[in-house]
Amino acid sequence: MNFDHLEYKNKLSLICQPRFKLSTDKRNFLRVKNTSTMYNNIFNDQTDFSNMKYLNPTITDFIITDESGDYKHWKYTTVYNENLSHWPYLPNYSTAQFEIRSEPEKEEYLIDSFHKTCMFNGFYCLNSISEFKFKRSNKGALCTETVIYECPRVFSSFCRREVEFQREAIIINLKNRFNNL
Repeated sequence: MNFDHLEYKNKLSLICQPRFKLSTDKRNFLRVKNTSTMYNNIFNDQTDFSNMKYLNPTITDFIITDESGDYKHWKYTTVYNENLSHWPYLPNYSTAQFEIRSEPEKEEYLIDSFHKTCMFNGFYCLNSISEFKFKRSNKGALCTETVIYECPRVFSSFCRREVEFQREAIIINLKNRFNNL
């Protein structure tokens, strides 16, 4: 997976200054969450796409189409279907490429993903990129996520609500799963 079109400097500025850029069709936001569970468990749960039907309630079905690598550097591709949370009458399908890297000696884990989401039987497609970092904290795990997504300007508030709903649902469901252990 290649994220070269995102300059590192730009990624840092997104993390340091989360904001919505109105001059372009791409929107981004940052979520920082602390959890009270072992970060290894969260990482393993988040990287296994079969958990996504529980973590993200908009996903209805998926298949893994390609997979390679090992525990330190694993890649896979999935095709999944979902219904939008705020407009469930518009089903869409996505192809996502995931790249997972772990550095246990640094107690750091990273999930990069690129999603191509298509609506109207593939007539209209949008891209998004996500970077999800896990680091050990004194409370368990610090999860930091940066999401950059395309959206037509006229639908910007709808897109933002959808992205925020899905990201928040994943964090809530991760907490629910592990706080009950």
